[in-house]
Amino acid sequence: MIAEQGLRLEAALAAMHERDRQYELREAQARHEAERREQERDRHQRERIAVFERESMETRTEIRSLRRTVVVTAISSTLATVLGVASFNAALLSNMQASYDSGRGTGGLLAQMQQQISNTQQQIKEIQVQVKDMQVSIKDIQNRLPPAPPKKQKAQP
Repeated sequence: MIAEQGLRLEAALAAMHERDRQYELREAQARHEAERREQERDRHQRERIAVFERESMETRTEIRSLRRTVVVTAISSTLATVLGVASFNAALLSNMQASYDSGRGTGGLLAQMQQQISNTQQQIKEIQVQVKDMQVSIKDIQNRLPPAPPKKQKAQP
């Protein structure tokens, strides 16, 4: 009995050792699987972080490019506006100066025209006096002439 119990005890101990060994083997496999999964997760995270950083750099580059474009556009628009206003002012000043010069020349021409009109009116008055004198002279000449003989009328058939 004791021998049997010893054998049973040894068999129970052997079975227990076998279970412990299998438990330790499963535990080691589980640890190994957990480490493998952790390493896989870390690798995926590093890849995602690398992609995020790359996209972040691309976005920054695009933002810088956009910023430059906005600044260049703003400067161009401002220059175009300033040049447009300056051109408008130059054209307006040129027109004003031309009008002033035209007015100055027109004043001289107007004075010449008034003088010519005055001279023409004086000549018309002189001609009218001469015509009146001629009319008087013609009447005097007609009065001095003997009366004209009456005209013969033609016979009517």
